[in-house]
Amino acid sequence: MPINYKNYPKDWQQIRKRILERAAHKCEGCGVPNYSLVERDTRLVKAQTESYAQARKEKKKHSSVIIIILTVAHLDWDEWNDKIEDDRLKALCQKCHLKYDQVDNKLRKKYGKQYRRFQLKFL
Repeated sequence: MPINYKNYPKDWQQIRKRILERAAHKCEGCGVPNYSLVERDTRLVKAQTESYAQARKEKKKHSSVIIIILTVAHLDWDEWNDKIEDDRLKALCQKCHLKYDQVDNKLRKKYGKQYRRFQLKFL
């Protein structure tokens, strides 16, 4: 999920690090560890690594695996909200983040990508 860092606070990397540490570097949705390799279909963990670089090397030894990279989700779906508080953020894997954002993504598709920024409330 690519993000535009221009919409985030300057200290976003420190915030992200703090949220991942709070979550013990595991998805707060399903519990899968950060930088682990999981089977594409079953989500069974095949290997755990300490970094993305190490995960890429390890991936060559396994077939049909994906690398888990934890993201930090805005629980209110509003990346323009400058009041970044830890209780509004959650560490999620790709699958859990997409599932969580499903409702907001439908609204963005229907009303435009920045509908929340302009305080249009359609919920």
